Amino acid sequence: MRKQLTAAAKAIDAAQKIVLAGMSIRTATRWAAWLALAHVLRKAGKDVTAISTDGVPDIYRWMPGTDQIVTGTERRDFDLAIVCDAGALERIGRSVLPAIESAPLLIDIDHHVATASSAISGSSM
Repeated sequence: MRKQLTAAAKAIDAAQKIVLAGMSIRTATRWAAWLALAHVLRKAGKDVTAISTDGVPDIYRWMPGTDQIVTGTERRDFDLAIVCDAGALERIGRSVLPAIESAPLLIDIDHHVATASSAISGSSM
């Protein structure tokens, strides 16, 4: 676990253009954590595209940062993809996959063990 965390920190530090996605986010705690990650990355000077294919539910629009969430992107120039709480890439939405797959490195942050993939994957690992 320590090796994965160190590798994730190095990958985030090295990346400039990051795509952040997750499966349908339905709870306040998920939204808060996801928005906090996007905020921290932006404060670190990263260019973050945060995608929620379902958009932001009205009940959570009061949360800071929801105005920066998009439902999709045509960008394919990402250095790093971070997927949160999805269990499997298919669960983030088919329309988001091309953006995620365009990044040479993927960090999967999840408490589920739905796939055999490692938490960090890519050609540079």
